[in-house]
Amino acid sequence: GVFLNGNVCDGAHELMSSLNIIKKKYGIRINILGALPHKKPYVETVRCHKMQFLKTNNLIQYVDNVILVDGSKSKVNYANKTSLLIDDYPVTKERYDNAGGNMILHRSVKSTLKELESYGFIL
Repeated sequence: GVFLNGNVCDGAHELMSSLNIIKKKYGIRINILGALPHKKPYVETVRCHKMQFLKTNNLIQYVDNVILVDGSKSKVNYANKTSLLIDDYPVTKERYDNAGGNMILHRSVKSTLKELESYGFIL
């Protein structure tokens, strides 16, 4: 129930709102790429809880699609030269970049927005 009872991270709405502005300005798609527990019997429960969390906290309004994959290692299947992943897990950055994608290691809204500017996305 951690996803049903937890709170959004500090700055989550600010970041998502900023991404929504970038989405409209540059005509890009914003997807949530989340990981589910790899080969666990409760994977469907976690899937439902994550989706409910996004809806309950009004985060779903900012995105085009929610993609939930089997474990964080599976995120590399979405890596390509035009993809840009924002993630807070350092190991994912190494994997994603090595697979041909681009990833911003999220530490704060300010630093993520600054790095987005380096990719040409300016608010």
